Amino acid sequence: MTRSAFPLIFAFLFYLTANATVHFKTRMPNLDNVNNIEIHFFKGKPSTYKTNRPIDLNYLKELITKAKNVPALQFDTTGEIIYFQDKTPILKAYFCSRGSGSKYKSTGAVMFRIGPTPIKALLNYGSGMLINEEFYQLNKKN
Repeated sequence: MTRSAFPLIFAFLFYLTANATVHFKTRMPNLDNVNNIEIHFFKGKPSTYKTNRPIDLNYLKELITKAKNVPALQFDTTGEIIYFQDKTPILKAYFCSRGSGSKYKSTGAVMFRIGPTPIKALLNYGSGMLINEEFYQLNKKN
């Protein structure tokens, strides 16, 4: 190997190291061990829905892990979802849906951050139905 190849190799290795560090700081949190979720509603009667039901956990984990960023989504916060591993918060996401008091009439959305990057995505069917149904149940007049 020639002497002139060493600076090139060194620069390449430095580039890989720098990118690996940036990727590590902005990676998706591991939601596999989430065993408790709280949904806090801000509109209507402020209330909280706590769940550890497997179907609810599945819908709400997929909401984050399968999110496709759509930065142009219109968003007003009608509540938040907090993901817990035992009693330790892992991730906080904000949502809006028509059924939970959003001023926008379009499909619901979720917003969360991975490092400094905000992610806006559409609610999936299961989480949208869960959020709207629980909001209705917690706010219906008895």
